[in-house]
Amino acid sequence: MNNNKRQSTFNYSYYQDIKKSNIDQQIMSIDNLSNEIFYEIFDYLDACEIYHAFSNLNHRFQQLLYSSSLLFKIELHYRTPKEIFLNNYKSLIRFHQHQIISIHLIYSINVNTIISSMIRNSLFNHLESIRLHGVSPNILSRFLKKCISLPRLFLLRIDTSNSLKDLNNIYKLVFNLPKLKSLEITAHGFNKFNIKTSLSMATAKQFSPIKSLMIDHSCTFKECSTIISYTPQLRNLSVSHLLMDDNPKKGIHLPMILSNLTYLFICEYDLDFDQFEMFIRKIDAKLQFLSFNTESEDINYLDAKRWEKLIMKYLPQLDKFYFQYHIYRDYENEYSVYRDQCDQFISSFWIDRQWLFNADIDYGFILYSIQPYEKQWYEYDSPQGMVNSSTDLSKCSQLSISSIPGEYSDLFLTDVTRVLNMVEIYHLEITEENVFSSILVEIVDLLAELRSLKIHSLSLRVPEGLYVEKFDVFDLLEIPIQITKVYLKKMNEIEEIYFLMTLCPDLTYLKVDSINNMDIELFFRNILMNIPSKYNEHFRSMCIRIPTADDKMINKLEKMINVEKLLINYKIQRISECIYLQWN
Repeated sequence: MNNNKRQSTFNYSYYQDIKKSNIDQQIMSIDNLSNEIFYEIFDYLDACEIYHAFSNLNHRFQQLLYSSSLLFKIELHYRTPKEIFLNNYKSLIRFHQHQIISIHLIYSINVNTIISSMIRNSLFNHLESIRLHGVSPNILSRFLKKCISLPRLFLLRIDTSNSLKDLNNIYKLVFNLPKLKSLEITAHGFNKFNIKTSLSMATAKQFSPIKSLMIDHSCTFKECSTIISYTPQLRNLSVSHLLMDDNPKKGIHLPMILSNLTYLFICEYDLDFDQFEMFIRKIDAKLQFLSFNTESEDINYLDAKRWEKLIMKYLPQLDKFYFQYHIYRDYENEYSVYRDQCDQFISSFWIDRQWLFNADIDYGFILYSIQPYEKQWYEYDSPQGMVNSSTDLSKCSQLSISSIPGEYSDLFLTDVTRVLNMVEIYHLEITEENVFSSILVEIVDLLAELRSLKIHSLSLRVPEGLYVEKFDVFDLLEIPIQITKVYLKKMNEIEEIYFLMTLCPDLTYLKVDSINNMDIELFFRNILMNIPSKYNEHFRSMCIRIPTADDKMINKLEKMINVEKLLINYKIQRISECIYLQWN
């Protein structure tokens, strides 16, 4: 017995010695890591944090920090530890300026002090990227003058915040930077429409090497044309707040074509189609990507045939096309309707390019949009993936509804009718929570060709003002409902499923993301038992998301279905959190 005790004590002591030795080795091993590994680690860290942690560690790390192979990224943003930054950035700028590759000062506190110290130390031979926010105009101008001598400054982003209304001087200085490839200038301020740029057209000696330009401030078409006259090598152009010229009849003057331009993003407020069309003709670009958002009142933007002519003649290489057209209203006044245009955006021109026309209704506006085709939820109704491998793109138009104003329900339904003047709707998505069943029925009743329905959640309560004894919402239906696929994001009570089954007699597939903690066996039992009474003879599959789903749950469901003879030929399986049930 004593021998056993001694043996046990000896083993424990030996184990402790081995454990301590391993820990000592682990502590010592960090100093044996190669410099290359530390370079990789440092690449994920801010320069001030690196300097704070390693500058006083030992001689080896001091040498490492001064190595020309190590390049620093200085970042100041809202998550940056301010004390660490302020205690270390001066040393970095003073002793390591030749190692700094990027300086991103997104957080405006102390930014003027930091930039001033950089002006006094200008040997940033490796500096490639600068991002500044809220620098005062005088300091910014002095800094940009210093930047002319930087041999590797490729990217510059400036957010002037509220400090500048006239950007002439900034643009002049920036266009003098000899190596700059990418420029982004943001100047919103308290009045984003009050920014001025009155440059003169560029001469050949003033050309900039910039290839990517983002103009994130208000400018007229004339001002925009003047700015891009300095950038003949432009490949990517984004203009966020484009305005109509004071005298648009004078036309657009561009001294050059932009033959290298392949990417164009424009967001404008009051530009008519004629001016936009003229701009596209003038630049003579080989666009592959075009995104155009407009809030103009010019209804010609909804002329599909005019778009077709413009694209075929001037944009034959266009691959990705994104278009948004907002129509605002105040529910007191009418807005324009483009009549006799139904389904012109589903001609072979649009279908061959797989560009789809959709509509969104939110409180106060209708948004018409065009975007490249992407697979949708109703194309994946089995765990094996897509069932409809050859989707008919002429029947993919979707209406999305974000809000339904109860006090203007009649006018809202008029908006739905307006959408139908433009395009037949085959798919409906309502993101508003707890949409009243009666309003849902009224909306669906307007959409004769509807094939799929996706809603966030449903309310079976009768809205105020519509109360009638024994009110039956299905009395509102005037057309047969052809919906075959339903997606309910959140179920509040099982009766909502019964309602949807009754509303959609041709239902084939049901998807539910949340059943509100209802017992899963009870859920499946109730649904399967109600299929005959709801006359859903085509109903063949379900996908129910259960966060706690596991193989044991599948076995229990399978046993219940077999014992209670709810189905004969069926297949049930789990993929991650989703339970799929299919039957014949």
